[in-house]
Amino acid sequence: MQLITHVVALLASAAALSGGPTLAAAQVWSDAPQAPLNEDPTPASVAIHEIWEGGVKYRSTHAQHVTSLQDYRLRWSSPSLCDPDVKQVSGYLDVARGDHIFFWFFEARNNPADAPFILWLNGGPGSSSFMGLLFELGPCRISENGTGTTHHEHSWNENANIIFIDQPLSVGYSYSERGTVVASSEQAAKDIWSFFQLFFSAFPEYADLPFHAAGESYGGHYVPAIAAEIYQHNLAHDGLLDISLESIVLGNGWTDPFVQTEYAAEWICTGPYADKLVDEPYGETCERLRQQAAQCQTLIKRCYAFPSRMTCIPAQVACEMLPWKKSPIDDLGLNPYDVRKPCAGGVSDACYIEVAWISTYLNREDVKEQLGVPASRKFASSSSTTFLAFTSSGDSMKDFGHVIPALLNGGIRVLNYAGKADSVCDFMGNLAWMGQLDHPLSRELASKQISPWRLRDGTIAGDVVEARNFTFIAIAEAGHMVPFDQPEAAKDMIERWIAGSSMTE
Repeated sequence: MQLITHVVALLASAAALSGGPTLAAAQVWSDAPQAPLNEDPTPASVAIHEIWEGGVKYRSTHAQHVTSLQDYRLRWSSPSLCDPDVKQVSGYLDVARGDHIFFWFFEARNNPADAPFILWLNGGPGSSSFMGLLFELGPCRISENGTGTTHHEHSWNENANIIFIDQPLSVGYSYSERGTVVASSEQAAKDIWSFFQLFFSAFPEYADLPFHAAGESYGGHYVPAIAAEIYQHNLAHDGLLDISLESIVLGNGWTDPFVQTEYAAEWICTGPYADKLVDEPYGETCERLRQQAAQCQTLIKRCYAFPSRMTCIPAQVACEMLPWKKSPIDDLGLNPYDVRKPCAGGVSDACYIEVAWISTYLNREDVKEQLGVPASRKFASSSSTTFLAFTSSGDSMKDFGHVIPALLNGGIRVLNYAGKADSVCDFMGNLAWMGQLDHPLSRELASKQISPWRLRDGTIAGDVVEARNFTFIAIAEAGHMVPFDQPEAAKDMIERWIAGSSMTE
């Protein structure tokens, strides 16, 4: 989900933020390790110790034999929440005693030893990935008023191992004791790569499984950046653990702001819900929206050509007007993430009451205790600190579609899906950027006809266009959070994708 902020706050933070320390600027772990729980550690299987921290017992590992990872430590607990019948691991990637990135992992319900491995990230920037876990595609769904959870039969961990990470710092359960600010998708990607070096060393049984990086909304920035970081390390043959990157999956992503801004106006005026939103597709309201989009694109073009805070922040400010601000969606009191519905939970909860329920549940002391979260850590579904850091660095207006061709050349498959009722990262703009890349598969995709997308039982659930490893699906009767609106269709889609099956057959 994307956070909505005031332009005044954005400008104020832009003046105040000038970078700040990154996770790489940290001291080496210096605590004397206790007796290891495993013997003969190697780069693929580091020593594991038992430690106590904040009154909580964890297992822990840090890779002192790898110079580039000496700042990092992984510690974890074994909770039994949400899906008690599967193996779970939750805990923190610690960076030099001051920065802590939280994760929660679930094994597949079926055949975990051979099931693919999925990383899931929500967007924002600043949204907790536990929105995805408890609201969309995880093993359980939040109960009314946050009193507990219920079993989710359409969870993506039915046939896949899956991990949810609260990243970057200050998001969800993640936090910094020293005020570290991560302000770019590239920096966040470096920390995710470092995380998996330690995670797959501590749990080598998952290290060789096909790895799929998936994300929603601002995940359209995060996921390509992470995939590029992994791909470059794999190419470098630097003696570290290769991550078996198989594909990336983007859901209603914010990937190419220049192209998607144009279609933000077109979706409102000529998209499938235009009759509900505007009187005339070329009337006064729509012409105003198109003019705003064109002004925004002019500034984004400068950001693309000369990427810096000086060029990208003005584009961010101008583009705050689209698509959900000063538009018919706002005037009609509709949910910008799903215009089929009114804004039910309030803007602060992204128009979903379940967001507040999730915060209630994750702030329970018994839940935090099981997950290995400090009792003093307060969970919030979104972080204004992270949002302002990213927008104030200009990251929000940068193009991450440009990394896709190299991934395709490396044999990495790309699935981009989008719910048709979302105005924030609409399906029209998502299809458009895929057809405008400098790559043969992009040109092939643009030349193909869109056809009905059918579930395995034959039900038509949307539209699809596919060019070998490059696939787009528009899902009917779904908004920004497709797995929430259409859980069966989303599960059908991801299971076919990770199995390597065609979406057009």
